[in-house]
Amino acid sequence: MPIRILVLNQYYPPDVAATGTVVATICEALADAGAEVLAIVGQPSYLDEAHDAPDHEVFGRLTIRRIPMGRLRGRQRFVTRFLGYLRFLYGAWRATTRVQQPDVVVTFHNPPLLATLGSLLARRFNVPFVYIVQDIHPDILARTGWPGLPRWLIWVWRRVNRAAFAKAQLVITLTDVMRDHLTAAYGVPGTNIAVIPMWSQPDLGHIRPDVGAKTEARRRLRLPVQPDDLVIVHAGNMGVMHPVETLASAAALVRDLPVRFFLAGDGARRKRIEDLVRELDLRNLHLMPYQSTHNFELLVEAADICAVVLQVGLEDLCLPSRAMTFMSAGRPILAIMDKNAPISRELAQAAAGWSSATAEGVAEILRMLVGARHRLAEAGESARGLHADAYRLQPLVRRYTELIIGLASTASSQPHLPPTRTPPGS
Repeated sequence: MPIRILVLNQYYPPDVAATGTVVATICEALADAGAEVLAIVGQPSYLDEAHDAPDHEVFGRLTIRRIPMGRLRGRQRFVTRFLGYLRFLYGAWRATTRVQQPDVVVTFHNPPLLATLGSLLARRFNVPFVYIVQDIHPDILARTGWPGLPRWLIWVWRRVNRAAFAKAQLVITLTDVMRDHLTAAYGVPGTNIAVIPMWSQPDLGHIRPDVGAKTEARRRLRLPVQPDDLVIVHAGNMGVMHPVETLASAAALVRDLPVRFFLAGDGARRKRIEDLVRELDLRNLHLMPYQSTHNFELLVEAADICAVVLQVGLEDLCLPSRAMTFMSAGRPILAIMDKNAPISRELAQAAAGWSSATAEGVAEILRMLVGARHRLAEAGESARGLHADAYRLQPLVRRYTELIIGLASTASSQPHLPPTRTPPGS
C-alpha cells in the first residue's frame, strides 16, 4: 500500500502566491516518489482579480481539492483577508471529514492557525504531524509593530502555536537562525527541526548575462532607459516585512546618476512608495504591477542588479526567497537588510552582491557600481555559482520527500502504537 499524505495550505497554483508554488512543488515531488497525496487548498484568492480553478483535479497520484472562497479575494483589506482565512479553515476542516485515513498530515503556514488545524487532524487520525513553517507568525507582526492586533491576541496566538509545535513530530524551516528561534521561543527540540533552504522558483538559469540579452529584454518591456543606465529591479511583495521605501529614498540620493529603479509588485507598503515618488519627484523610479511569469522573467533579464528587502530584526523569522531566483539568473543581489542576515553573509562570502539596511548605504553601493561596472558581471557569475552550490531545486525537494515519507512509513509500520517523536535526521 502506498503512503497516503494529507497536505493543507490556502494557496496553490494557479494562485500567484509564492508559498503556493512551494506547496505544489513539494506535493508533486511526494507523488512522484510514490505517495498518494491529497492537497486541500483554497480557490485562488491572493489577488482581487483571481479566477476560480477546478474544484477537483487529479494528476496521477496527486489529488487537489479546492475550498470555495466566494468573494473573499485580495490582500488590501485586513477584514477580507481575515474572513478568507476563517472560510478556508472551516472549509478545510469539513473537507477532511470525507477523506481516506492518511499516514501523515502536513501543513504549511498559510493561513495563520493552519498548524492548529493540522495538529487536531493528526490527533483525530492518530498519525504524525509535519509543520513546514517559512514565515514565523505572529512574531513577524509583533516585531514590525503592526497595529492590527492587540497584545492579548498575539499572546493567545503564540500559546496556540506552542501547542501545535508540541504536536509536530517534524518541523521544517528555512535557516539555522529560524530553527534557533523556534527552539528559544516555542520550545521545539532541535532534534525535531530540519533546516532545508529555499530553492529558486522559478529557476532562471536559461537567462543570459550578456549586454545584448539585457538590451533586448528592456526593449520588449519598453522600459524607459538609456544604454548606459544602471537598472535595479525589485519584483515581489511590498508587505509589512519589506521596507521598500529604502529603495525610494536611495533613488532620491542618486538622482544625479544614470541609475533607474523598477519596482514591481504590491502590498501594504506600496501606497507609501507611491507617495514618496510624488513627494520627492522621483523620475528615476518606476512602479509596476505584479508581472506575468513571462514578463517577470524579462524584467529579471533586463536588470543589472536585483534587490531583495527585509526589515532589520526579522532575520530569524523569515527569508526573502526571491534572492534564490535572482541568483539562478546570474544577477548580483542588492540586499536591503541587516549585514548579519543569512543572505547578507552569504553574498559577502561568495562576492555575489552587496547589502545595506539604509538608503545612504544603498546610494554608496550604487555610486561605486556606476564607476565599476565590471564588478556587476563578476558578482553575477558568483551569484549563479552560489545558487548551483546551495539552492538547486532537485536535491532540496528530495530532502522533503525523504523526511516526510520516511516519517509516515515509520509510523504506518506501527499502526497500534501512538505516533512518537521522530528526529528529522541530518
